[in-house]
Amino acid sequence: MNTAENINVVHESEAQRQYARVRMPIVLEMVVEEGGVKKQKRYTVHDISAGGFGLQCTKQDFQAGKIYQGTLKINIDGFTLGLEASFQARNIQSGSTRVGFEFQDIGPREISALRYLITSYLSGELVTVGDMLNTLSRENFTKARKSSGSGSSWNSRVKALAGSVAFFFVGVMAAGFVAGQLYDTYFVTASKSAVLMADTYQIDMPRDGVVKPLVAMNTEVKKGQAIATFDSPILDFLKTEMVDSMNSESLEMMTETYIKGTLTSPCDCIVLDGVATEGQFVPKGTPVMRLGVKDVQPYVLATFDFNQVEELARGARVEVEIIGDAETYYGSIEHLTIAGQGKSATPGNSVEARIILDSMPAQAPVGHPAIVKKTDLPLSFVSSAVAKIGQ
Repeated sequence: MNTAENINVVHESEAQRQYARVRMPIVLEMVVEEGGVKKQKRYTVHDISAGGFGLQCTKQDFQAGKIYQGTLKINIDGFTLGLEASFQARNIQSGSTRVGFEFQDIGPREISALRYLITSYLSGELVTVGDMLNTLSRENFTKARKSSGSGSSWNSRVKALAGSVAFFFVGVMAAGFVAGQLYDTYFVTASKSAVLMADTYQIDMPRDGVVKPLVAMNTEVKKGQAIATFDSPILDFLKTEMVDSMNSESLEMMTETYIKGTLTSPCDCIVLDGVATEGQFVPKGTPVMRLGVKDVQPYVLATFDFNQVEELARGARVEVEIIGDAETYYGSIEHLTIAGQGKSATPGNSVEARIILDSMPAQAPVGHPAIVKKTDLPLSFVSSAVAKIGQ
């Protein structure tokens, strides 16, 4: 900075001074009232800063503490820039013609313009209209930071704490869900389907005829006990041997003649369900009734993907969830077979596992769907971990 620039800087020793005041060619125009008549007056600004300015004038023109309105006019690049401002008379010294003013409610755009003018004037740069417009168009101030909350109310603190706790639990639940999904993906082998089964007998119709069930569902029957009767045309018995040697009258008579037959239970069983109803004509080979062996423990028949066969082995421990039963049951794989083996389906796509349960539900719903899972971690480890979490 050269000597000429040092002359333009006004130094003051007041501790509260925040801005350096600079002498610049600026004119203040304002309307004053003299004798009840308003007049336009012009004052030459003695010095100016971003916080205020000073005038060389008579002290009678202004009163200390009073707020005035006016326009500061500055010549820039052949144009006159007018800054409308509100200012308060703060410093009226006795024995001096200088009056100091402080800007009131001045906007950030006006402050930016003043700072640009002062900085450019002190550095000797040429002020242009383009530079001034660029300064006014950009954001020169940052927003004030929020307070630390030391003065916040107890209610707001409780709300903030409740929100933090809620977000914490939501995060924990999300993390638990993700962990559960990863565990099921990498450590659990789940069945495609499973059903609770029991050793059963299917009673088929031996001849074409009309069936009449003798027992109701869920009824206990003894081995050899009659469970149904049927009426079959006598022609059904003779057609393979004698039909070619019969005349039309003999065939008509035999068609109207029926022979009664009886279906008996092959074991001490329970009637699980009946397919045919009384009086229904049933073709030969059609299932009539299904019997379950009494006092025989049911088992679970589960189907797994064939690519999971390496994770399954005889004696492997599994957990079984019977649909509709809140309790989880445990059991062991008794043996494995290829699904579709011995049938028309092509084997190799699935594996069937026969599972013997350690304990059975109070009322074993034979034929009920179930879910079978085998974990690659020891079940004892999982059970102990769950017990520790529950404590």
